[in-house]
Amino acid sequence: MTSSDDLLIQWLKRARESQFAHYSAHDRLLRRHYWIGIPATALATIVGTSVFASLGKDVNDWARIAAGLVSVVTAVLTALQTFWRFPERAELHRRAATAYAAVRRDIELRLTFPDRVNFDGIEAVRKELDRIAFEAPSTSHRDWAAVRDRGDKSYLYGAPPTQ
Repeated sequence: MTSSDDLLIQWLKRARESQFAHYSAHDRLLRRHYWIGIPATALATIVGTSVFASLGKDVNDWARIAAGLVSVVTAVLTALQTFWRFPERAELHRRAATAYAAVRRDIELRLTFPDRVNFDGIEAVRKELDRIAFEAPSTSHRDWAAVRDRGDKSYLYGAPPTQ
């Protein structure tokens, strides 16, 4: 195995780890979007329904206070969801993961066909990895831990394709 193969294998491992860390971030952000969005929608429906149901009726003070509290909680959840932009951030992580996957396939192709490995090819891979890393959003320690803690480590450190 040549030193260029060793370098490509190291980059392959890093690209795999980065890909799965970004997929983990994508999944985590979408889960948060649903955990906040679904209750906000349900509470807004409850408040709207209770307002229409109470029109023209004499409602006790506790019902008004409850409706007011639910309305405030709904507004806070909706504001948090808007502020945190979970779907937009999830999409950025999905794009980064997809870009890392494309680089992985390029590296695997170069390792499978050694005649394609030359300095220019390795330099192209390096530039693409640098571009992705520059454009990708940050991933949390939790996302990297999810990659490290996966039971099946072969997807991270599996042997590269050989001839």
